[in-house]
Amino acid sequence: MEKHATKPFILGYRIAHEESSLENGLRIIFESSLKKDTLKKLSMMS
Repeated sequence: MEKHATKPFILGYRIAHEESSLENGLRIIFESSLKKDTLKKLSMMS
């Protein structure tokens, strides 16, 4: 009974963990591209 109850919880945790790591990866990509854009604009201005 207890094992059966923890199975969906573990599955839900794994999905949430994968989603958060995907979100972090996208944020890192977005932030690095934002930095590149800022550097480009700064070099154009000077």
